[in-house]
Amino acid sequence: MSNKENKDKNFDTKLAAEEELDSKTALEEFEKSEEESKKKAEEKKKSEKTEDEKSDKKDKKSETSEDKKSDKKKDKKPEKETDPVKAEKKAAKKSRRELKARAFRRGWFSVALVAFFLAAVILVNLIASTLVDKIPALVIDTSGSDNFELTEDTLDYLPTLKDDIEIIVLSDEKDFKEGGEYFVQANTLFHEYENKSDKITLKYVDLTSNPTFVSSYPDESLSAYNIIVKSDKGYKYITQQDYLDVQMDYNSYQYYIAGSKVEEAVTSAILNVTLDEKPKVTFISDINDYDYKSFKTLLDNNGFETEEVSPAMNSIPEDTEILVLYTPNADLDSSYVDTISEFLDNDGEYGRELLYVPSEKFPELPNIDSLLEEWGMSVEKGYAFENDTNYMGMVSYNVYLYITQYSNTTYTANMKNSSLPFCVLEGYSMPVNILDEENVSSLFTLSDQSQVVYRVESSDEPEYEDSPNLVLGAVSTKGSESSSDADTDNSKSSNVVVIGSSVALSETFLSSSSYGNSSYIVSMLNTLIDRENVGVTIESKSLESEELGITTAQIRVLSVIFVLVIPLAVLITGIVIFIKRRNM
Repeated sequence: MSNKENKDKNFDTKLAAEEELDSKTALEEFEKSEEESKKKAEEKKKSEKTEDEKSDKKDKKSETSEDKKSDKKKDKKPEKETDPVKAEKKAAKKSRRELKARAFRRGWFSVALVAFFLAAVILVNLIASTLVDKIPALVIDTSGSDNFELTEDTLDYLPTLKDDIEIIVLSDEKDFKEGGEYFVQANTLFHEYENKSDKITLKYVDLTSNPTFVSSYPDESLSAYNIIVKSDKGYKYITQQDYLDVQMDYNSYQYYIAGSKVEEAVTSAILNVTLDEKPKVTFISDINDYDYKSFKTLLDNNGFETEEVSPAMNSIPEDTEILVLYTPNADLDSSYVDTISEFLDNDGEYGRELLYVPSEKFPELPNIDSLLEEWGMSVEKGYAFENDTNYMGMVSYNVYLYITQYSNTTYTANMKNSSLPFCVLEGYSMPVNILDEENVSSLFTLSDQSQVVYRVESSDEPEYEDSPNLVLGAVSTKGSESSSDADTDNSKSSNVVVIGSSVALSETFLSSSSYGNSSYIVSMLNTLIDRENVGVTIESKSLESEELGITTAQIRVLSVIFVLVIPLAVLITGIVIFIKRRNM
């Protein structure tokens, strides 16, 4: 064998040995690697098991902490799971934890939001209540009928005040408001007066705590809940009967409050304590078919001083400017009729007025009729009847009122609203005949379809006589104004006014803002005596159909509802929703 062949053989043998050695080494390394892989897998399983146990413990301690941990794990790349079943269980558990964490966060957020909202509502209510107590001007009338607000007549009058006025309520303010809804309304209006005029101040005086206050008014029997309106010129004492419309329920024979006359009473009191002079109106008493109390009250409330005199005295107070003869049921003595004529003549100075309202019972009054004829008028012994339905309104079943038309604008010029008609009642109105057309003028009439109805004793059927434009009110004038010197500055006249309807001056028609009766009468009398129309006519306000105020008992009930019941209901609802979401 050559050397070359030996070398090749040795090389092959060596190569085979090396390959065998490499194979053994590779096998050993592979086996070692397999062992290490198994060992790592076992360690990994143990690690995962330990981690799951730790995770469960942490879940029990704090779901919030686990939520953060789960959020961090979401960012990590999931490791390869060797066991599919365990991996699926692990994923489901992780998903449940995430859902619980999210529900927990949403639940607490809802609770926090509800709590914040309730706190805000309570805070706003407290602030609003405090502001309203401190600043009554912030009160808003939501009654729909302005029962908590002053009327336009009062608002127009208050800026003209020149004297300082003090409204004194004889009660503690809190106790006064606890009297009921009408007292709540009255209290609000008192503050309205103070807010609308810097000349008016409001004061509450508790007579129990200030017993010496009574000594300042020795002529009055002061009682709680009454009112004093005071100025430097005098004062006006207003009782509950003056500022509340108290009526009787004839079914139970108990009295009840039917309306509020607070504004009427207080505004008229302010007017009366600020006037330098008040014209006197004297009523002839003792011979009247009907009560004139409402008419007298209207004059008292509009800056007139009223007085009564019996015809038996055969005299008229010297300072009387207006004399009223209201529904006489008996004739006056001829001597007293002469006294009235002398009163009107006033020694040739004139400047005096007589208002005559006849009774629809048609008593025999020859002396009074004679006086009227001297002034160019007479009262028809029949009833006015209206046929034009455009000038009629139903008061009750088969009872109608008649809407008259003004025929003399002289006496409507000072009315706040001259479009409001002077109304009379069917069966209670008598026509006024004008005998002297030169010195007598019509005040208001019916339509051109009016008639006079006469009662015939021998027949049950009345007689009707057509009489277009029946006159129901007229005025006769005598004096310098009816003569050639009427344009001089010193011209004066005396007037006799006849109104053929007593019901037109009753409380029903004088107290309603739907009719112009009260406004017209005040305007007419002011015009007759050449006085600026300072009067205000305000109707009674009823709270029967509106809830305009709340008493202390109502405040307590509403407080429980809004402070406890509603917040607790909202809170319980929130907790229930939170628990349901947490268990999802």
